[in-house]
Amino acid sequence: PSTGGTFTFVYRTSVDGWQVHDLGLELQFGVPVVAPAIPMATIIPSYWWPTDASWDELHAAFAASGLPAEDVIVILNPNSGNITFANVPSSASWALWRDRAANLTSTGFKTLAYVNLCSEVVNFSCAGPAQQGNKNFSGSHGVKAEIDKYVLELGSDLRGVFFDDAGHTGHHTDAILEATSYAQALGLEVVHNPGAWSEDAVLFDAANATVLRESSDPGDANPLAAGLPAEKSVMLLHSVASSAWRDYFDQARSRGFKYFYAADTWSSCPTYLEEQLAAIASTHPTRRLSKESRSVILV
Repeated sequence: PSTGGTFTFVYRTSVDGWQVHDLGLELQFGVPVVAPAIPMATIIPSYWWPTDASWDELHAAFAASGLPAEDVIVILNPNSGNITFANVPSSASWALWRDRAANLTSTGFKTLAYVNLCSEVVNFSCAGPAQQGNKNFSGSHGVKAEIDKYVLELGSDLRGVFFDDAGHTGHHTDAILEATSYAQALGLEVVHNPGAWSEDAVLFDAANATVLRESSDPGDANPLAAGLPAEKSVMLLHSVASSAWRDYFDQARSRGFKYFYAADTWSSCPTYLEEQLAAIASTHPTRRLSKESRSVILV
């Protein structure tokens, strides 16, 4: 049929009275390939002040969702990565960020710190692909200095770094690889955000995970079709209405993304976060009931 479908192959001969014999072959035409079901997780760009009310909303949504805490990764962003200048952030501000990181750890979340790898940021955006990833590694305000500052301030509560504007175009592979290797040598996980689909196999392999789609909709990003592992594939969506996130989540799941997060803005907690975390939790196999919660009925 023109709409596609599943076709099986059989044969018949006069030898046995034209009985049907199944060849055991099956082909599908026009049917979308769906990724194998895997437990999903979330990476939350929590670009909020450490005392913002959004934190309470996040904790409340998580508590009601049933999602395991280890599947929630939170990105802290004190100053869009500009943290090595005098009194920026201030000592008082760092104390608040330390308290927030400790709070996330005590909840069981994993905390990443924001580092921007763009060498020229204009109006909070990278000037272009040519600047994505070539920020100086060394120097008092380089990438290494920022990572070291986070390690100093956040200590054991820091579990990794989120490299924004880590271009996967092949322009700055060596520079981004140097930053990635340095962080991982410190025992930190590394998430790359190229802002677009990865075209750099070396960097994709090096990072613990990569944002393959950051936009207001899923577009055509499809790790499954590209042969990329779900465990390393991230979709982050902004400007998403409450009526749209569920469809986008379903698309992410069917295309082989492990990590998914949607929000109307990065600067506050989305109103639909509880439902979103519950949807992610629903991808996890049902856990066995504890002995205390089991009921045995003898007949």
